[in-house]
Amino acid sequence: MMVYGLQPDKVNTDKLFNLFCLYGNVTKVKFLKTKEGCAMIQMGDSIAVERCLQNLNNVTIGTDGRLQLGFSKQAFLSDVTNPYILPDKTASFKDFTGSKNNRFLNPAMANKNRIQPPSKIVHFFNTPPDLTEETVNRVFVERGIEAPTTIKLFPLKSERSSSGLIEFSSVGIAVAAIMECNHTALENSNGKFPYIMKLCFSSSRTIPTSFPPSSGSASSNSAAATITLSPVLPPPPPVPPPLPPPTCLLIATPTLYPTVPPPPPPPLPTFWPY
Repeated sequence: MMVYGLQPDKVNTDKLFNLFCLYGNVTKVKFLKTKEGCAMIQMGDSIAVERCLQNLNNVTIGTDGRLQLGFSKQAFLSDVTNPYILPDKTASFKDFTGSKNNRFLNPAMANKNRIQPPSKIVHFFNTPPDLTEETVNRVFVERGIEAPTTIKLFPLKSERSSSGLIEFSSVGIAVAAIMECNHTALENSNGKFPYIMKLCFSSSRTIPTSFPPSSGSASSNSAAATITLSPVLPPPPPVPPPLPPPTCLLIATPTLYPTVPPPPPPPLPTFWPY
């Protein structure tokens, strides 16, 4: 897959991985020295390439960048033994085949992903349970990303990790935030291994002001859910049983006709004597 419109001083292989891994496994990333602002990305399969083109083509990055994607004539990327150095002092080629941050490594992992187009609301997860909104805000500001307009922590479902939603001022800022801050390591106060914060675009179009309470316990720094209780109303009066339908009595009235006397008998024949 070909990627155009990149700003060489702001993008490297890891930042491209952070964005494109939302749509499939990223295998290799290579910047082209002969074409400034152009890179090639090899995905794990053709379906992942189609997802990327469908969701990321012509997407704004930050305030002045625009991503343009296209199919490559090459079936795969060859390894580069001596890659040139990008402006940020990182290598222009990287192999991500063994990266644990790929999210489609097996069917179970793939089914957990919700493919969403870029939006200004970002979902974060796999973060420390004692995470605060101030820490989330600092992650982006320290990396040169415009501060989020809204940060909301979900009530904790367990003591193992936390999650929540972040809203940025525009889709372009959200895209830049994922490229810059996805897979940031956060300190683990209860262990020696850090939490790797994971970001993805959310299907939510607005961030609710409160969340329903979780069945698990929640720490004091979690976003408290506001529950509005409706007044208890008295039960309605019982509905009386329906009245039986009225009984209609049909009275047969005999019809009286005048009595007509029977007709007189016919006269006897008269016999004349001879």
